[in-house]
Amino acid sequence: MFIRYNGSTLFYTRQGHGPENMLLFHGFGQDHRAFDTWVAALANTHTLYIVDLYYHGQSTWPTADSPIEKADWRAILELLLAGHALEHFSLAGYSIGARFALATAEAFPERTTTVFLIAPDGITGNTWYALATGTVPARRIFHGMIAHHGRFLSAAQALQSLRLVTPNQVKFASYHMSTEERRRRVYAAWVVFRRLTFSRRALAAALNMHRVGVVMIVGKHDPVIRAEGMPRFLRLVQRHHLATLDAGHSGLIAHSLPLLQQPPIAPPPTS
Repeated sequence: MFIRYNGSTLFYTRQGHGPENMLLFHGFGQDHRAFDTWVAALANTHTLYIVDLYYHGQSTWPTADSPIEKADWRAILELLLAGHALEHFSLAGYSIGARFALATAEAFPERTTTVFLIAPDGITGNTWYALATGTVPARRIFHGMIAHHGRFLSAAQALQSLRLVTPNQVKFASYHMSTEERRRRVYAAWVVFRRLTFSRRALAAALNMHRVGVVMIVGKHDPVIRAEGMPRFLRLVQRHHLATLDAGHSGLIAHSLPLLQQPPIAPPPTS
């Protein structure tokens, strides 16, 4: 299924036939198929609306230099919710997909029951993300590194030698920068998604007002999304649960399934 909005196309698929509605957002370099294990396990209890992020799968955005604003995302989601008469739903976001889950919860806290954040990007500040996308000159430098792979490798090695990044982080980044197509997607996604940032206090206040639960799931061996900064946000949320799994970054979606099947936080009553 497709949603057309101001030259953009959002693809999503609806799976399952259960009474509980859930919107799902995958991680970088994936598409809606990242949640196939959930589809098989939750089909009888949930109806899943699984989105392809822009520049992934079948979703497209008009230009890599024009960011998606929160108002755009709200308008796009309003079309999806109205099309399926969704009054209440839970959310799940993995890695960079957590930015979209959080933007949805921020836009519709009164409709959101629980937010499952799996190795979430966007909770803690990302210095390198901000430096690469925060200003026009920085984005030009970032684009130059994308266009010339050697510059990226030199910069990554320099940062590693200064111990500003770990070897595992360099390995992860190098994989996603290993082909021209992947490098274009890195640039487009980082630049287009750069406005999906949040005030932790304001977001927590909105979640608390509507009794929205937050289930945070992190991997003990994850070199990409570190767990250290997550408690600062969770301390602001009244209804929360932090699960640390014996896993790395990849595969964490499948490892998280039991927490979806038996949520540690009961959803608030809906009227």
